[in-house]
Amino acid sequence: GVEILEEHLVAICSTTATREKAFSLLADLASHDAENMIEVTDVLLNLHYRSAPDLTEWEQLQYTLPRPAGGYVGLKNAGATCYMNSVFQQLFMQPALRNAVLSVTSTAETEEEQKESVFYQFQTMLASLAASHMDHNAPRGFWRAFKDYDGEPINVREHQDGLEFFSRLQDMVDNEYKKAVAVAAANAADAEEASASAAKQLLPAPPAGEGVGAEAEGDDAAEGPAMPPVPPPPRPPPPPVKGAMEAVMGGKFVNQVLCRKCPAHRSEREEDFVHVSVDVRNKRDLVESLASYVSGELLEADNQWLCEQCGCKVDAVKRACFKRLPHTLCVHLKRFEFDYETMQRLKVKGRFEFPLELDMTPFTVEGIEREAAEAAAAASTGAASGNESRADVGSCPGCASNHSDSATQHSVHAPSPPALR
Repeated sequence: GVEILEEHLVAICSTTATREKAFSLLADLASHDAENMIEVTDVLLNLHYRSAPDLTEWEQLQYTLPRPAGGYVGLKNAGATCYMNSVFQQLFMQPALRNAVLSVTSTAETEEEQKESVFYQFQTMLASLAASHMDHNAPRGFWRAFKDYDGEPINVREHQDGLEFFSRLQDMVDNEYKKAVAVAAANAADAEEASASAAKQLLPAPPAGEGVGAEAEGDDAAEGPAMPPVPPPPRPPPPPVKGAMEAVMGGKFVNQVLCRKCPAHRSEREEDFVHVSVDVRNKRDLVESLASYVSGELLEADNQWLCEQCGCKVDAVKRACFKRLPHTLCVHLKRFEFDYETMQRLKVKGRFEFPLELDMTPFTVEGIEREAAEAAAAASTGAASGNESRADVGSCPGCASNHSDSATQHSVHAPSPPALR
């Protein structure tokens, strides 16, 4: 991990006396040499006054304040970069992600490559948020490096979709992180091999008469062909590495299709994710949105599912639920909708609540099946007490001949999917 010490947050010239001496030195350097004056002036302008090339300060003087003790560093809004800043601050507050990104060396080596590298500029921004002694940071390098789909720097005066930015950033950061880890692993392996080879050369040579061919006798042994050197074994492939953002925010969905009559008959497909998008219209809170997300849809009539075990098309439930939860779950609220009557994007501005603590168990595979098992057990108890018929259990057309063998198994060990919400 990257340890930020208190001395990292204190400026070298943090007192009035030291700042006076520093400015006196700069003035002396700039007073007797034109080149020095130009360089000093350029550095001071870049440090205190200059902004992005297309950015104009609207009648507002530049100001910077020292970072408060124990406080955080803010991010400058270039005009319409609030979506970007909110993503940055959320990612910075994940220690594992922050330390992973700052622990590797970017593959961008030259100054020009570093200017164009989104990963390097992202590292610089995180380092500034962690160790800057100023109260805010302006990520101008990132504004220039992050390009739109046409390869041009983004317009910092134009609002962008936050989820789209997050997805593109995650893809760029994780790909470059994996490359940096692979390069570091290859360099470490090369250094280890070089060290082993150097150590082998330092070993003393075997005494005369020992070693390969020592047991041979006569001139034939001396004049015989030399044994070729044994090639080193091939280097094993490096283990798979997860991206920095993927390792912290990545989870796993399971997409299921379950037969309505024979829940043991199902199709499952796993899928990785780094965020989940939920509906907010007509939803009171996040719990209701997540419940709607995992409830799925009913496949019936002309849209029936072909069950291979039953050998026919049957009514089924298609749903997605959480199989593995990430360390940090990123939830995207679908607040924007497209109105096909007005052909405009509209924002859903209704109230939407968030719980202080969120129990994700009801939305996982285990939680849903446990709930279904309890519902099936309650229904079975009610049916038995009312002496009702249970002829519908295991009633797939293709399973009709197996009712006597499978009815108990379906009703006890394979609970029905929960009712659609």
